[in-house]
Amino acid sequence: MASLQKVVTNFLFSSGLFLASFFLAWQISAISNFMYSTWYEVLDLDQVIIKYAPNNKYKNGFENTDKHQHIELFAGIVKAIQHNGDGLKQLRYIDSKNKQTQTLLTNAEVVHLRDVAHLVNTFKYIGGIGLVVALIIFALMCVKNISISTFKRHLLGGVGMVLLVSVVVLVVGPTKIFYLGHELVFPNNHQWFFYFEESLMSTMMKAPVLFGPIACQLLLLTVLFWMFSLFVLQKVQQKLKRV
Repeated sequence: MASLQKVVTNFLFSSGLFLASFFLAWQISAISNFMYSTWYEVLDLDQVIIKYAPNNKYKNGFENTDKHQHIELFAGIVKAIQHNGDGLKQLRYIDSKNKQTQTLLTNAEVVHLRDVAHLVNTFKYIGGIGLVVALIIFALMCVKNISISTFKRHLLGGVGMVLLVSVVVLVVGPTKIFYLGHELVFPNNHQWFFYFEESLMSTMMKAPVLFGPIACQLLLLTVLFWMFSLFVLQKVQQKLKRV
């Protein structure tokens, strides 16, 4: 019974920390603009813009914009989804050739990005709940004298879970999972898939390709924060036992 109690409490403790770590990873990634300027070069996003922007059905002249504008516009989208979608309609680009200013997003894109903003808000609550759960369980473990499992055990469990998810993603296919996730999360009557020829947003992100490295970046940061917090709290518990 004691062994089962230790397994359950450690699982809840570790899971709560992981959710909190994901929230922190998201916030830090958002501050760094999700490393868009780096992925811009790695994924040759400028070439995607040059190829597809001239064929856009709704917007003109985006091919006459530069990297600096693209980074600023992406940062504007990130800032908006971090603040309930505020400011999406105000995002504009300057066609340097024809000296014209146009709005970046269509109405359908604004609706979709507001849906994303609502999802991000949900992540914030889940991350906060995860932190509260982890701290409560940690306090309970200290009071009940339940030791945090070895760092190695937590690490093996976490790595095992990540590998399992990775295998599922590879078997099913990242694109299929991306589409399925959107179908499950977003309202049925809201457009979430946009062809490059109808969306400057999709074009400048090379969607969904850009989301792959961003997901890996988030996962790496999450695991690092999770491991660090586990290590620190384990040391704290050990010191409390000596008191």
